[in-house]
Amino acid sequence: MYEGFVVGYDGTDISFREYGNPSGPVMILSDGIGCDGYAWTYLIPYFEREYRIIHWHYRGHGRSHMPKDMNKTGIDDMVRDLHLLQEKLQTGPAVHVGHSMGVQVILEHWNMYPDDVKALIPVCGSYGHPLNTFQDNPVPAKIWPYLSKTALRFVKPVEWVWHRVVPTDFALYVGLHVEANPDFIDRRVFRNYFDHIGNISVELFVRMLQHAQEHDAFPFLNKIDKPVLILGGTNDSFTPVWLSERMAREIPDADLLILRHATHTMPIEFPELMNLRVEKFLKERAYPESHLPKMLPTPEALPAEEKKADAPGAEMDVNQTEPPEEKPKAKAKKAPAKAKASVSKEKKETKKTVKKATKTTKAAKEAKESDKKAVKKTTKKAAAKKTSSKKDSAKTEEKAKATKSGTTKKKSASSKAKGSKPPSIIDAVMDGFHEE
Repeated sequence: MYEGFVVGYDGTDISFREYGNPSGPVMILSDGIGCDGYAWTYLIPYFEREYRIIHWHYRGHGRSHMPKDMNKTGIDDMVRDLHLLQEKLQTGPAVHVGHSMGVQVILEHWNMYPDDVKALIPVCGSYGHPLNTFQDNPVPAKIWPYLSKTALRFVKPVEWVWHRVVPTDFALYVGLHVEANPDFIDRRVFRNYFDHIGNISVELFVRMLQHAQEHDAFPFLNKIDKPVLILGGTNDSFTPVWLSERMAREIPDADLLILRHATHTMPIEFPELMNLRVEKFLKERAYPESHLPKMLPTPEALPAEEKKADAPGAEMDVNQTEPPEEKPKAKAKKAPAKAKASVSKEKKETKKTVKKATKTTKAAKEAKESDKKAVKKTTKKAAAKKTSSKKDSAKTEEKAKATKSGTTKKKSASSKAKGSKPPSIIDAVMDGFHEE
């Protein structure tokens, strides 16, 4: 990062910060009123590798000095400062990104210095009279003249209260729940906004808002001839989304992105979506020549002559821009005898190699078939052996049964022979005992 100053058109020192690639395309960031660049917290790191990014401060903002004449705080005064900044930094035509009141600044910049502009990206802003549409309520515009007069009349007491109330956690809490979306925002980033605006000059703030309320870019929107991408949020109450939609209808061929649930602080609520859309816009519309690779035609789309030229072994003239004219086919001359003989020899050799290859393949097939037959024979023999072994075992079992039956018969016969013997004395005594 590089910080410096540029002398404004009336001698006021204007501060700026430069990021990124010094030789890349230029992107210039313009803040809303009272802001110090919190809206670009995520945009600068995303684009600084390829782009030369310049973030500058309005009069009395950031490190820029207060103007000697407080009446020179209008939109046209800031545009003149921006023009001198581009001249002294030698930026050439640049992509101008503006948030909130910065939208009015970049639109007027195209109106006054169209050659300074490469493309425009208005983010959550109005093209003019911002208090007329604030909160979609006519009351702020009606009471503003009385409020501004009172604030300028009692600058010191108003500033005393302002510097003690705005840069506090209470103001942050109110801002988160009244305008921003607390579910999608980093409070530390949003706190930077309150820290800066809480220490700004009240007189400067009031006079700048007066001039912004008087400014209107709507009459020349339909004349803008640069690429434009408009970004808006559905929940933006400071600059309602219909302003972005109307701007997109008025500017010829303008791109529009509306993010759901996004508020006036969309750049820090949905930075990924915003950065991706901005990147697409820059590559397709702002810098298509330097960013997008050239698409080569597919082989199907090439004419027949180019396909032949791209074939291996084909000669092609690099400097040739048009396909060569087709020449009439000449009659083929008879080849010499030596060439014919060499060709016939090559043919014979190829035939021999083919025959050898076929023989080898046939031999391999026959070997495979013989192996299969041998396997079948072995399996049949094994099955026969199994069946014979089963028969032998059955015969042995039958023999064993026969021998067992013979032995049992002999035992029964012997037992009968034993039973035919005369009874003993003990048996007779026992029989008499039982009878009594």
